Amino acid sequence: MISDYNRLGLSEYKNIYHYVTRDAGKFVVQETAYPLVDLNNLQNFKRTDTTFSWSDGEKAYKFTRGDSQIWQHFDSNKKDTLILNQFDVSIIDDPFDFLLKSYFHFIDTSDADKQKEDIVEIYLPLYSYRTKEVEEKSGLNSWNAAPKSKGSSTLRPLNEIYIPIPREFHKKFPDFFCPDIFEAERRQKDWKERKKTMLVTEEKPEVRFNLKLPNGKTIPGLVTQSNMKALQSGSNKEIDPETNKRYGQSALGQWLLVDVLGLKDRQVVTVDWLKMRGTDSVRLWRKKDDYSNIYIDFAPIGSFEAFMDGEKNQYEE
Repeated sequence: MISDYNRLGLSEYKNIYHYVTRDAGKFVVQETAYPLVDLNNLQNFKRTDTTFSWSDGEKAYKFTRGDSQIWQHFDSNKKDTLILNQFDVSIIDDPFDFLLKSYFHFIDTSDADKQKEDIVEIYLPLYSYRTKEVEEKSGLNSWNAAPKSKGSSTLRPLNEIYIPIPREFHKKFPDFFCPDIFEAERRQKDWKERKKTMLVTEEKPEVRFNLKLPNGKTIPGLVTQSNMKALQSGSNKEIDPETNKRYGQSALGQWLLVDVLGLKDRQVVTVDWLKMRGTDSVRLWRKKDDYSNIYIDFAPIGSFEAFMDGEKNQYEE
């Protein structure tokens, strides 16, 4: 839960849970405070052959052995619980007939398929597609590479990272980050050649976009490096309002490795470390014909490999 709170930018103590209870002939809509379990105040332990229950002074909980689930007790009489609405509900004589008719009506009128067609999504690995490892001095460990200035002892910025983009991905999906990633690559190479002869007057052509994080923040993103192999954050113009400095590669690393996955300062990332946290890929999506805003979130283990193999993602929302 803490990992999801950090990923989505939620407060640990101000969340509200909405739920519906059924009474005789009516539905009751309620809301209650939904804090994390206070591990420092556990009390009132009770155990049976099938359950184990306890309290933390605020909420009561129960663990059921048969299905390995933790249940929270809800009580509308508690001071942190409110009844928002209640309304009468008629009992349907033939619920199966109702559900069947409703389903076919939904199929006929829903624009869900159209909305899905308006979205383009892909997956990227958090590891090297070639070695199946997180490289020690590149990718998520770019901060661990040699200093940027030859002979310098200055370490690279903390949390400086990029997400690897395999060449195989670009070959299969050359139009996700821009209309044609290989044309963008050609323009960059041409710009570099002209720069050598001092014939450059325009800025370097780059594949840039707004990278939308699931916590509501937006950071500048770009595809860069040789073979367009890196998805990273960074901007020479935009200022991060939290640090009052220009966005760098650390902006993406701060969210991905620190805020969500709990990386310690200058801790080398490994595939095993990622798998312990239930992920080894990221999902990215955008609207069709809109290359300016790309959304990103974590994806379950194996998502990128399944995506490249053309398998339908079983975790797809």
